[in-house]
Amino acid sequence: VVDVAVIYARRIKGKEDEKIRKLTLILLIGLAVFVSIPLLVDYCLQGSELRLHLRRIEDMKDYLSEGRILNITLLVPALLRKIQFPVQTAYRLTLILMNFCGTAIAYNCFKDIFRDGKIGLISSMLYNCMPYRLDVMYIKADYGECVAICLLPLVFWGMNKILVKEEECKRSKWV
Repeated sequence: VVDVAVIYARRIKGKEDEKIRKLTLILLIGLAVFVSIPLLVDYCLQGSELRLHLRRIEDMKDYLSEGRILNITLLVPALLRKIQFPVQTAYRLTLILMNFCGTAIAYNCFKDIFRDGKIGLISSMLYNCMPYRLDVMYIKADYGECVAICLLPLVFWGMNKILVKEEECKRSKWV
């Protein structure tokens, strides 16, 4: 986690001074930890699709033993499984990693879309704490949809890059 934080701190670009960069990093890490609190126990919450995805992780581990990769999104939990983590722990660690990555992706995308670090931070907080995202992750336990929701800000960012030219306006109004 510390390595990820250091790498991420280097990636925060712009004219923000060092105090704001550190505060932003601390808030983003705090946000990722906050949305990961239900995963910091020694069991999995029984979501409606949890058993299916745990079985898929086990199958992916077996495929890795054969030298095949069928589903790239299940690679991380399958690798954790290969190094003898219990399947539920591998699943929970992957979701925690997904929360950290999703927080970083959302912040960077929204910061670039709105060209303002504060709005990017607030947008990232709202996005990561939205009830639908938390419902999919903890109640429904739909792993594939969690991955999609984690990467969705990249779609917004890409649409912004396509639809709004840099020289036309300072702020993106289409969102």
